[in-house]
Amino acid sequence: MKVSVEARYYPNLIAHAFAVMGLANSIDTYSPEIPALRDRFATAAKDLVGQGSDFRFRAPLAGGPLFTFIYQIPSYLDVSDSASLDEVYSISADCMVSGSVEPYFERYPEKREFGQPFYVELPIMLASRGQTTAGGADPRVAFIRNMASFLKSIAADHFDSWWPAWRQTLSRRGQALEAMLEPLDLVGAWERRLGVPYPFRSFSVLLSIPDRTAASSVGPEAIVAGNRLSDEQIVASALHETGVRMFFSTPFFAEAWKNKTDLRSYEHVLLCVEAAACVEKVRIARDMGMERVVEDDSFVRIMGLEELVKVWTATTGDSVDQRLRRMVEGTRHG
Repeated sequence: MKVSVEARYYPNLIAHAFAVMGLANSIDTYSPEIPALRDRFATAAKDLVGQGSDFRFRAPLAGGPLFTFIYQIPSYLDVSDSASLDEVYSISADCMVSGSVEPYFERYPEKREFGQPFYVELPIMLASRGQTTAGGADPRVAFIRNMASFLKSIAADHFDSWWPAWRQTLSRRGQALEAMLEPLDLVGAWERRLGVPYPFRSFSVLLSIPDRTAASSVGPEAIVAGNRLSDEQIVASALHETGVRMFFSTPFFAEAWKNKTDLRSYEHVLLCVEAAACVEKVRIARDMGMERVVEDDSFVRIMGLEELVKVWTATTGDSVDQRLRRMVEGTRHG
């Protein structure tokens, strides 16, 4: 299966908005106009950061459940122009009020099969935070509406005129990266290594000029990667993220994925998967003669996976499912 590398509108728009807001999720060196834009949109940006602070959306970072609603899901649903923002953000507001992701998949049924289980933890995250005020209003809904207005203002002011040139730049790079990735056959390499099938229809790397991240998942079949990364860094991200997704096809993970009522236990499973992928990708890279792309895997240190990496390396089993089960159960209370 081919790994595609694409230029899409929304991941670039939202990362640019974060840069204008002064959030560290994005770099701010890609345009000399950033300081002037921060001055021009200062009041609106300050109001948004203030509104989002109750939901873990606060300077210098955007995070928490709101990050999923304003960054990940619209990127996953492929918002392709500013005219589509109102519809998607209106659905987001409906999801917040109802405590369910069902409104997304009523509107986008083609995304249901994989997207619904991927985002099923959102209602749990939202319900645990008691979002309504004494008057019954939901401040998240106001935030969502104001964020949509902010994005449309930025799009109309300058971003939509920038986007054609950005898209051309990113598309050229995407074609070059696809040419690098195709002979590597990352999905096939993981299938041979782990003995399980890739569980999704596709995998895409979405390039973003302002984005700082090496690999931010936007649904089960795509990640966003910052265009500032080197070719080898993007290959390393694709290698890691396709590998993480391979574990989704194991019976043990599928069970955990469908029953995310205990977020703490589910998050532990995810950490174990990340650690296992970190070990196995080194072996795949070595087989490809590409050890250099994983030589300095800072992800292990940043995520605090050192002990879990040791556990996976020492864990035995007849199948990857058996090994994962033993690893999780042996470290659940560690």
